[in-house]
Amino acid sequence: MQFKNTRLSGIFSVILVWTLIWAMPGVFIEFLDNIAPSAYSFTRRIDMWIQTFAFPGILSGMLFLGLCGIAYRQHQLELLSAHRACTIGAVSGFLIGVLCIWLLLGWRPGDSLFAAASVSLITTLLGAIAGLGSVKMLKYRTHASAQASA
Repeated sequence: MQFKNTRLSGIFSVILVWTLIWAMPGVFIEFLDNIAPSAYSFTRRIDMWIQTFAFPGILSGMLFLGLCGIAYRQHQLELLSAHRACTIGAVSGFLIGVLCIWLLLGWRPGDSLFAAASVSLITTLLGAIAGLGSVKMLKYRTHASAQASA
C-alpha cells in the first residue's frame, strides 16, 4: 500500500511541476499586461493567460508520464538521466504544440508558418525544461525520503 501512495504522489508531483513551468509564460504576459496595458496589443486577446498556459501543461505532463511509462517500463523515473528526460519532455511538448496548432487553433497550410513554428518551438522548450525539472524533483524527493527514514 505504501508503494502505491508513493507512486501516486509522484505522479501528482510531476504533473504539478509541468503545470507550474508551463504557467510561467502566462505569468510573464499577465505582468506585461498589468504594467503597460496599451503597449502590447496581444495581451488583450485572452483575459486569463496563466490558465491558458497551465492546461496544456497538465496535458503534456500526463503525456510525459505516459511516454516514460512506455519507454522505461521496468525502471523508476528517478533513475532517468537528464538528457533522456529532456528528450522525452521535448517530444511531449512538441506533440502538445502540434495538437494546439492544428486541432485547436485551426492552422491551415496557407497560414503563417512563422506562427506555427514559434508555437512548436515554445512548447518544445517548455517540455524539455519541465521534463528535466520533474526528474530533478523526483530525485530530490527520493533523496529527502531516504534521509528522513535514516
